[in-house]
Amino acid sequence: NKVDALEKGERMPGAAKAGDKAKNPTVDALVDKWSQVLPQAHVMPISALEGTNTTALLDRLAAALPEGPLLFPEESITDKPERFFASETIREQILLNYVDEIPYSCEVRGLV
Repeated sequence: NKVDALEKGERMPGAAKAGDKAKNPTVDALVDKWSQVLPQAHVMPISALEGTNTTALLDRLAAALPEGPLLFPEESITDKPERFFASETIREQILLNYVDEIPYSCEVRGLV
């Protein structure tokens, strides 16, 4: 867990919400306080409203994430079979061409 990681000396990202003002003495004091409490943490003020340090925070979080195993083959772009996309394309064209006569609950089934 994250507390154990900090106790082991691993560096962990952290963020302090800066509000509307990036240069705020209160925020600076909070950053200093949390930096002392958690010396292994990277504490940075952020402001989503102004966009201050949001990119830096995302970069730091992405760097801290472990890379996991691939869940699907690398060449896969979806988990749906080709028949699904063929039937959805046909269904879309039916609904576009026959707006008033076809209920939206229509279904296309492929026979092979």
